[in-house]
Amino acid sequence: MATESVSRTEEITQIHREYRNFYRLLGGGALVMLGVIIGAVLFSGNAPAIDDISGYFTNLYTEAVSVILTIFVLNYLQEQREERQRIRDVEQKQTQLILDATSSVNNVAKNAIDELRKRNWLGTYVTLMGGGYRHSLLACLRGVRFSKSDLRDAYLETTDLRKTRFSKCNLSGANLITVRWQNSLISKSNLSNSHLIRANLKDARFSICNFQHSLFTAASAQNASFWGGDFTGADLSRSNFANANLRRTKLNGVQLIRTNLTAVDLHKADLTDALIQDTDFDTNTILPDGSNWSPERNLAEFGAETREIISRNSQRDEGSVQKIQIYTFADGITRRWQLGKGWLDDKDGNPIGED
Repeated sequence: MATESVSRTEEITQIHREYRNFYRLLGGGALVMLGVIIGAVLFSGNAPAIDDISGYFTNLYTEAVSVILTIFVLNYLQEQREERQRIRDVEQKQTQLILDATSSVNNVAKNAIDELRKRNWLGTYVTLMGGGYRHSLLACLRGVRFSKSDLRDAYLETTDLRKTRFSKCNLSGANLITVRWQNSLISKSNLSNSHLIRANLKDARFSICNFQHSLFTAASAQNASFWGGDFTGADLSRSNFANANLRRTKLNGVQLIRTNLTAVDLHKADLTDALIQDTDFDTNTILPDGSNWSPERNLAEFGAETREIISRNSQRDEGSVQKIQIYTFADGITRRWQLGKGWLDDKDGNPIGED
């Protein structure tokens, strides 16, 4: 019984603590009502204690209006102070998270990006009520400078990275699907094994970057520059590189199926074993020897794989994440290709690395 009494007392105390402002207002209201009642008693009857009853109520009305306006103004000012403080807190949090996102410590950078995503501060897609989506209004990483940042395996899908600068950064294995990277400058950075599916890289400038074994399909890279980049074993199928600069790039063993290479500069690029199939060129495309492409040219002269594919299949080995693409050419030779490894067979169909 005593325990129940103590528990009930604690419960009542907690209620009073949580609703103390309400009780204060209630008490104040009660006092005001008490004052009005006392005033009414003083002015009631045939011989009121105060003769000027109309003056009393006029003063009462004036004071009431004054008190209400004062409370309103004080509440407004308090709300403004709280809003300014909230904005300062948000800006301080954003600044810290942006700083952490550029960190050279992988866990710090990834945790910051995850937190920015949870707060919808990456300019990513936000699902709307009733369906559909839009980009979130805040894009905290847009225009940010990254130097020697470690963003390995970072989840940056749909992030707004426009007008950013990356120098000597590690983005290997990063999820960059549908990332917006227009008008950015990226130099000497590692993007190997990254996923750039449907990424928007228009007018971006990449210099001496590593794209080895990256999944670069259906990307928009018009007017972009990839000077000196290494795309060895990457899949660039269905991407649009129109008017792009691919000078001195390594395109060894890349997939260029239905890739748009119109007006692309491939001067001194290495096309060894690049799979060219239904790839778009035009007379403005500059070939590795500095000449212009023409319908009569066969890029096999630069070591590319240009034989006609008559069948294409895929299989997944047990324990392997990436599917193996199996190509059978018109001359009967079959070759296998796998993202992350490149060609598994030589041009004669013999397994590479096996006797």
